[in-house]
Amino acid sequence: MPELVIDVPLISKYLYTYVIKPLMTINQLDLKFIRWSIEPEKKDPEDEDDILFDGTDSYFKLMAYILVDHSNSGSWKETVSYYNENNWNQVSKDKHEKIEEKDDLWDQIKSEIGDKAAQIVIPLLN
Repeated sequence: MPELVIDVPLISKYLYTYVIKPLMTINQLDLKFIRWSIEPEKKDPEDEDDILFDGTDSYFKLMAYILVDHSNSGSWKETVSYYNENNWNQVSKDKHEKIEEKDDLWDQIKSEIGDKAAQIVIPLLN
């Protein structure tokens, strides 16, 4: 997904809204079974066309949408518990080193999910 984000910056929102959420609604997808940490395929360093996109900005944006939506069907306390129970806190920690736009990512998330939600979501992800 990182390479797709370059062309479609709102892909995280679209992916959640139009693919993940509808599949969850009809019980065809359960987020606790998603493997969030997959090692990217190694590319040949000699081939200029094989660029390795392993940035994690898209993960954090997608997770922000997931958490906000979860809070809409319950409370923020339940959402924080849900996040921790699924061990996403560890996944987020592991993905921090590959954030590409460290200076802008949190501001982008805040502008996409709103100030109130960002007060809870960003500290969880950060």
